[in-house]
Amino acid sequence: MSPAAITAADLPLEPEALQTFALEQNRLACVLWEQLEILQHQLAQLNRAGCGARSERLAGQAELFDATTDLPIPPDPAKVPVTGHTRRGRPAHCRRTSHARASHTT
Repeated sequence: MSPAAITAADLPLEPEALQTFALEQNRLACVLWEQLEILQHQLAQLNRAGCGARSERLAGQAELFDATTDLPIPPDPAKVPVTGHTRRGRPAHCRRTSHARASHTT
């Protein structure tokens, strides 16, 4: 429920009643200001909890890794059959020739 706007016609005319009204409005403004500061603090905490370095802490997160699962053992890489293939690109060097001395005939 939103408060209704107060106009000059709604204000009391006698000074004591006007002073009481002003003090009540001041008290209400202080209460609302404190609530605003509390909400700003809570919002800052939620932002840090969701975006900070410790944002991974969730209720029950530790129990996610309690259950053990049986994974299949992968085959030994040495036992995997590979079909023969020919190498593409440059031909392999002959092992009998020296790579340091190449003979060029012109």
